[in-house]
Amino acid sequence: MIAAVVAQPVVPPARLAQPAGRCLTHRVTCDAATGEIAGYVALSAAQIEREYLPKAARRNQPDPLPAILLGQLAIDLRYQGRGCARSLMWFALTTAVRLSKDIGCFGVVTHPIDDSVRAFYTRYGFESCRSTRSAA
Repeated sequence: MIAAVVAQPVVPPARLAQPAGRCLTHRVTCDAATGEIAGYVALSAAQIEREYLPKAARRNQPDPLPAILLGQLAIDLRYQGRGCARSLMWFALTTAVRLSKDIGCFGVVTHPIDDSVRAFYTRYGFESCRSTRSAA
């Protein structure tokens, strides 16, 4: 399982938030013949409260720190194992690096839904920290 496993064709729920400007959904198409969506990644602005960083990383940092939220990364079951998730992750991380040069970005934040998704992100160098999500 990547970040989300879907049995039917992928239709990003983030597409509802996109017109309101809350996120931007990027799609990758692996089958040029059919135009089927193999997966997607949604990115938006986020912030990290300084208190959630390791003590050594807090010094001389603004509060909160600007970040990019990798809100959703999903690959259709039919396209898993073909490198689509790796391509989308590469896109998300290179976008974050590019943005950090223009507007500032301390890092990329994710909210894995379970341990298998957490393991996926760990393979790309993500580290766990105390949750910044509020119980709303």
